[in-house]
Amino acid sequence: MKIEIAPHARMAERGSSLLRLIQNNDMPLLDLLVREAVQNSLDAAIHNTEGSVKIDFSVKRFNSSLLSTELEGISDSLNRRFPEENYQLLEIRDKNTQGLTGPLHYQFVQDHNFGNLLKLVYEISMPQQKEGAGGSWGLGKTVYFRIGIGLVVYYSRIKEENGNYTSRLAACLVEDERKSDALIHSTDGKPQRGIAWWGEKADDESTMPLTDESEIGRLLSVLNIKPFEGDETGTAILIPYINEKTLLEGIVPNNEGEELLSIQPPWWTSSIEQYLIVALQRWYSPRLFNQEYKQGNWLNASVGGKTLENEEMLPLFRTGQELYNMASLSKVEKGSVSNAEIFVEKITLRNMFNEDGVSGHIAFVKLTREQLLMDYPHNNVSPFVQANKFEANTDTNAPIIMFVRKPGMIVGYEIAGPWTDGIPKTASNEYIIGMFVPNSNNTLKKTDDKMTLEEYLRKSEKADHTSWSDWSIGAYNPSIISKIQKQVTKNMISKYVKTDRPVYTKKHTGLSRMLAQLLLPPENFGTRATIVGSEKPGSSYVGNKSTNHKLSFVSAPQYKDGIIIIEFELLFGVQTAKMDLQLQVMSETGGIEAEEWEDPDVIGTEFPLKMYEVILTKIQTGKKAPLSQLDAVINEKNEDVIFKGVSVKLLRTSRFNLFYGVNITVPEKNSYKISGFVHFRSNDEKVQGGLSAVPVKVNGSKGEIQ
Repeated sequence: MKIEIAPHARMAERGSSLLRLIQNNDMPLLDLLVREAVQNSLDAAIHNTEGSVKIDFSVKRFNSSLLSTELEGISDSLNRRFPEENYQLLEIRDKNTQGLTGPLHYQFVQDHNFGNLLKLVYEISMPQQKEGAGGSWGLGKTVYFRIGIGLVVYYSRIKEENGNYTSRLAACLVEDERKSDALIHSTDGKPQRGIAWWGEKADDESTMPLTDESEIGRLLSVLNIKPFEGDETGTAILIPYINEKTLLEGIVPNNEGEELLSIQPPWWTSSIEQYLIVALQRWYSPRLFNQEYKQGNWLNASVGGKTLENEEMLPLFRTGQELYNMASLSKVEKGSVSNAEIFVEKITLRNMFNEDGVSGHIAFVKLTREQLLMDYPHNNVSPFVQANKFEANTDTNAPIIMFVRKPGMIVGYEIAGPWTDGIPKTASNEYIIGMFVPNSNNTLKKTDDKMTLEEYLRKSEKADHTSWSDWSIGAYNPSIISKIQKQVTKNMISKYVKTDRPVYTKKHTGLSRMLAQLLLPPENFGTRATIVGSEKPGSSYVGNKSTNHKLSFVSAPQYKDGIIIIEFELLFGVQTAKMDLQLQVMSETGGIEAEEWEDPDVIGTEFPLKMYEVILTKIQTGKKAPLSQLDAVINEKNEDVIFKGVSVKLLRTSRFNLFYGVNITVPEKNSYKISGFVHFRSNDEKVQGGLSAVPVKVNGSKGEIQ
């Protein structure tokens, strides 16, 4: 094939910059590849009676020396760099698609109709325009050049308007032009762009794809690829010189970080094909062998020629498909997934759409380890590992929320942030799983062109399509996504947070006067916390004269980087030798202590407030004794401190082992006054949190505040 080397030009992309266009270091390359390749095939689907798009991923071997002789200009470079006879190649082949249609060369373009061929092989940043398409940036295809050495062969068969079938084949190379082993070398001393194409001559300066069937057949034979036959149409993306070890490295992070799940690499990291089997489920479970999918052709996928069976899907992805079907069919009723209770709720936004106010539906369920087939004999890994969420903590389980547009690709798996804020974490043997499906056809008010919700969400995605974020339409920002997120969490909280808590009969007159009527502000809001009430800093107390102890607050609480900082003074009266300085959640019936909250008969979830550290700065013994300066820090790494006879021990909840306070014991009943700071934060911005001092009797029981 003849070579066309892209010349250096003003404001033109280089190979090194193209390879950096999608900087997604959080997702393995094979996942990015599956997301992009499958979406391209689905966007090119032929809507016929068969109702499916077929796509196959296969790893094959080819003869490198035979291939090098076909690529003018880099034959010697390839032979030096790859001296062995055989290397691996990845083939991604689809059927029941239109193929790479459109003009063969720019000289045939009319009315800006470039067609699929020119867009994919010769252009960059030319997105899909049709409603419900996947790409909105035209950058996703750059992942093809990152899988191997940057060399990609495109082979396609199309049906022309006259009914004839024709084939097309071209190759493209995108490489880092700065590397010493670059395949394209400068022969005239001018700078290189690291970009080239191969095909047949179109004119003196450019090439276009091969169309001769016999020549295409010979090249496919060199690559060990079968040609399309009969009435088949579709496209095969061929990526030679892949390195299996490199592609599988780093998928499971090492376990040195404290927040990472400590796991053995799962079975699907043993080979590229095994990994692709799971990646297809991970990102396309709503569409994979789902004949209830109503937004277009369903996905018929195979790996190495072996069709993926629906019943072989991993439990998280099978659950995701069932939730998708419930949400997309708008079944607002209780249902069953794995014999568990499932909820489907409308997500309604007022005054936002021209039709009804329903922006979509959230379907969600709580499943046990047994229902997720994690126990013997199935022994499946946790849903977090299935979703590649290795940073999840194993003590308690955060909810897993998925969301999806018309194309049927899951945009992301969220376990923290606005999609999950306030939804209670579960015990280690339970998992909350949810799926949001938008009402895509609703049109937005206040937009001149009646933009659909689908288009708004599509344009909110970044180039790697892994999240949604609000954006402005001119001067108007409807904030649809943040409103959806709040309604999703509100609906899920209402189902999993008990509201029929028993009435507390303890007297909390002291608690009612303390400064702990503190409403935690939203994340990243302002720089200071807000005190609810009319009391001035320093004038609020826990207890009264009869209890002979007092907790006062020196200044207004501070809010910094998500942490609440409270400066306090704690007075031990002559009747008190032990006190617990602890966090409480405030409710209409009084304060709820951490142990009480985590009781399965009360709330039963992890206490939403977490103490980070207590810093003691001053101590005074007796009313007339001088103050002593201290620098004592109590935290999870320093749980037991003794100074000047005063003992301070960290308090943890018995169920979820959460740090919620400290016990302070003085050596004698002699009016000790201790000053310091408490640092804590909330996992739920909707709760009211406070700090209280509770006296402890000598036998260890807590005394009531009268």
